Amino acid sequence: MRTLYYTFETGQELLKWSLGHFRSGGLFVPSNRFVREKERVMLEIRIKSLMDVYCFQAGVAKKGASFADGGRRLSGMELEFLTVDQVLIDQMMGDIETTLGSFAEREDDRADVNMSAVVEFDGLLSDVPVLDFGPGGVFVADVSGVLEDDTVKVRLVSQDHDLDQTAVAQVAWAGEKEGAFGLGLRFVFGSRGDARSWQSTFRRVRRKAQRAERALVAV
Repeated sequence: MRTLYYTFETGQELLKWSLGHFRSGGLFVPSNRFVREKERVMLEIRIKSLMDVYCFQAGVAKKGASFADGGRRLSGMELEFLTVDQVLIDQMMGDIETTLGSFAEREDDRADVNMSAVVEFDGLLSDVPVLDFGPGGVFVADVSGVLEDDTVKVRLVSQDHDLDQTAVAQVAWAGEKEGAFGLGLRFVFGSRGDARSWQSTFRRVRRKAQRAERALVAV
């Protein structure tokens, strides 16, 4: 089975290209000359803001399809998500909706902070810098021996923001981001209350970081 790879900056961007006329949903994507109509493919969708990768099956429903984007009509193909992987599809959409439901997912949903992380894996502790901090996870410098899909415990520490909080996370992806190689850790919340607590922490840290940035600009 052929695998097609797509990357979106945010869940909101994915929703922009989603197709609601299929039972399990679908996606409008650029044409691919290597696939045929009715062919079954595996999708690997990476959503950077969620720091996660989702894999499930889809069918090439229509090639030569068009899609209205504002005043433009784009040509591409329609992919239909298949019910055989409904649980995986629901997980992706649920992650997106949870993010959008609790706060507006935006390009600036990041906190530029001085922060470190203590990553615990297989009994070993690694102190690494946090390169990106978002509401659903963090991007940290590479940790030796930790691979994609591993589960770790991560403690985030920032004296500047009175932050010392620990969470369980899954390694959603490993690779390069903005010139730095590291690990995308997606928080694994045990309950909605845990998720809300982290989102509240993130908003507090981001507000303080934004105030500090404005103060520097004003000087």
